[in-house]
Amino acid sequence: MATQSDLRIFASLKLAVVLLAVLIVAAIAGTIYESSFDAKVARAYVYGAPWFNLWLVLLGANLACSAFSRWPWRKHHLAFLITHLGIITLLIGSLIGRIWGIEGTITLFKGEPPTNRLLVDRTPASRARC
Repeated sequence: MATQSDLRIFASLKLAVVLLAVLIVAAIAGTIYESSFDAKVARAYVYGAPWFNLWLVLLGANLACSAFSRWPWRKHHLAFLITHLGIITLLIGSLIGRIWGIEGTITLFKGEPPTNRLLVDRTPASRARC
């Protein structure tokens, strides 16, 4: 059973800063991999890696614990709660897109009509079940 001190530690700002710092460094590495190699390499080593998903889930849990640590909520907590709920919503949307989403690209050239060609990339083997 989680104690009040466990909740306080997991809801701490210090933990949030560490989680965000690691995600920022990972995003920088992913961007460098993508520009040096291609998007598939960045997805394989950074964005599609299980540790990246885990880090996003940990950040969402940290935000949720931080919001619940203010219980019972008062009127002056409204902006704090809306902000945290918004970030949690973005993280959930990101996770849904990462698990069930389909990525694709289309090349458009200036002065030419668009074509209906779509290159779908289902890189992780777990997505190829469809």
